[in-house]
Amino acid sequence: MNKISAVLLGCTLLLATTMGPAACSLSKPYPAKELYAIDVGTPPPAAESSPGATLRVLRVRVTDPFSNREFQYLVAPNKFQQDYYATFVADPDRLLTAELTKWMSATGLYATVVDSGSSVKAERSLQCVVTQLYGDMSEAGAAPRAVVEARFFLLDETDVDAKVLFSHDYRQAEQVGGTGAEKLTQAWGRAMKRILEQLTADLRAGRPAGTQKS
Repeated sequence: MNKISAVLLGCTLLLATTMGPAACSLSKPYPAKELYAIDVGTPPPAAESSPGATLRVLRVRVTDPFSNREFQYLVAPNKFQQDYYATFVADPDRLLTAELTKWMSATGLYATVVDSGSSVKAERSLQCVVTQLYGDMSEAGAAPRAVVEARFFLLDETDVDAKVLFSHDYRQAEQVGGTGAEKLTQAWGRAMKRILEQLTADLRAGRPAGTQKS
């Protein structure tokens, strides 16, 4: 064996010795990510639709840090933790936009409901900003809760400058009723459904802009 071969062999043995434990550590299996979607459901069938009215559902905006796919947990006052292994299957704004569009289509409040990507002319548009979307586990001994808070704006799009016809904040905290990310996701769906039920009732009643409910 020449001198160069001996040096290379020594380096190889040294690398194998030093990297062996690390290689074993890297090969250790980690839990797989679990992917979830929010299912709000649909409202009861409407008796009739509003004649001729078209509603455009704009893309839901979810504020940070709740816009991340990773689940957010409130574990103490003003202290959040992020769950790397429990995530939404898509960005939460996309999931909630699809659920809101599906819901408004089934309410019967409007003859036609389209999304923001449609070229159909709409007389009304609906904006939604979700400001809270987390699991509340901050109270020792208390059951975890799924918290959703959202603000809605109904706009009149018949003029050049859109006019706010209705705006309101809604908040729901639904008991999870079990452990695990799946139960939390189901509770988020129930909380969002209650919010949309309240929104539908307010829109059907024709509440003016800025109306607030206790």
